[in-house]
Amino acid sequence: MNTTTTQLINAKGNPVANHFVIRDGEAEYLQSYKSIVVMQNDDGITFGRDWDYSPTTLRHVKHYLGISDSLKAIKQDIQQGLYNYDATM
Repeated sequence: MNTTTTQLINAKGNPVANHFVIRDGEAEYLQSYKSIVVMQNDDGITFGRDWDYSPTTLRHVKHYLGISDSLKAIKQDIQQGLYNYDATM
């Protein structure tokens, strides 16, 4: 399988330090420092345990996913099954 890693680009077109987009086959991941914070694949969007580690991480996660939902709304969507959650990521 071909894996590619690129730096996350923010809304202003600048690279984001310590945030990487990893493409591996059918899955794409957002890595913040050493944690996978979000995965997208055929099963949908899965949030990892550190997805809301800080306001900055949350901002980058929301930008990556193209959403503007509040922290509370995202947590509700996870509880309702709109998004998946994996505490081992």
